[in-house]
Amino acid sequence: MSQKPMASRLHLYDEKSGLYCSPEHPCGQSMDTKTQEARLKDSKISAHSFLNNPIDEHLEIHLLEENAEVSQGNVESTAYLTLAGTHVGLIPNHYAEHWVSAGKLIPVASELYQVISQIHAVRLRSGTRNDVAAHIWDRLKSLSAK
Repeated sequence: MSQKPMASRLHLYDEKSGLYCSPEHPCGQSMDTKTQEARLKDSKISAHSFLNNPIDEHLEIHLLEENAEVSQGNVESTAYLTLAGTHVGLIPNHYAEHWVSAGKLIPVASELYQVISQIHAVRLRSGTRNDVAAHIWDRLKSLSAK
């Protein structure tokens, strides 16, 4: 009879994401939250494919399939569609900051639309000890405790 490996989970950090658009996009033409919110309803909204519409059931977020004409299964593709001005993108704030500082992206109704993703490390424990894995896990634990 074999034992099932046990798993441990460690919370590393929370990643905040928001909606962004290019200055040329209709949502970027006004900094008024109500105007941006109204314009969002007519916008194509892009998010990386592992998210299910986490923001608002009334907004149609387009999660594009890997084999579709435009593939978008990662944050980078969402950023490129957003920078091109064709989409409003759900992008992690830390990732978008460079383009916001350069004036190439604008936050859209940031006080209304925000997603917080909890980032975890998961470790499966087996009957065999792995010193390298144990060292890495212990290091992650000490860093996350700070």
